[in-house]
Amino acid sequence: MVQLEMIGQRLKALRGGKPLQEVADAICITVAALEAYEAGKRMPRDEVKISLANYYGVELSTLFFTKEDAAQSDRETLLQMLSKMTEQQKLLILKYALQVQREEKNQKLSKR
Repeated sequence: MVQLEMIGQRLKALRGGKPLQEVADAICITVAALEAYEAGKRMPRDEVKISLANYYGVELSTLFFTKEDAAQSDRETLLQMLSKMTEQQKLLILKYALQVQREEKNQKLSKR
């Protein structure tokens, strides 16, 4: 339920001062549906999610997912990719990650 409320707050903030009717008409839903989404009482159907994101000019993930959801998805994708790699490919990835980490550390030190 917390996620619904958070999504509702995001939708309401994006709408700003625009009338509910204007947004509802633009994405072909009822005002009652939009009010329910903004109140955190209902989750939009997938096609409505896409319409809302397009209307407001934001990414779906920004509007409907938490950072934790995105992080979990990233971890799952990474694990799938790693499971298909050879040991040599995994070592190359590790070396690259360590190099990036060192470069970031050096950049932080040089800014001081």
